[in-house]
Amino acid sequence: MRLRLPDHSELILYDYHWPKKMYIEALREAGFSIIDVLEPTLKDIPKQELESFTAEHSCSWMGETEYPPFAIFVARK
Repeated sequence: MRLRLPDHSELILYDYHWPKKMYIEALREAGFSIIDVLEPTLKDIPKQELESFTAEHSCSWMGETEYPPFAIFVARK
């Protein structure tokens, strides 16, 4: 992904998909206990709030309603 910055330079971000199992194993190897894995979708945002955000930021959504765009790992050490 390329982002155009205010100074007109570009920031290149590389997006990788790694299996959840890999993150869980890495956290456990580092001494963490896994409490929860959260995978939010747009269904988790109240409809009115989502409509307001979408209008304000001129967003168009793809699969984020059905498929979580990220995972949140809750762990304790």
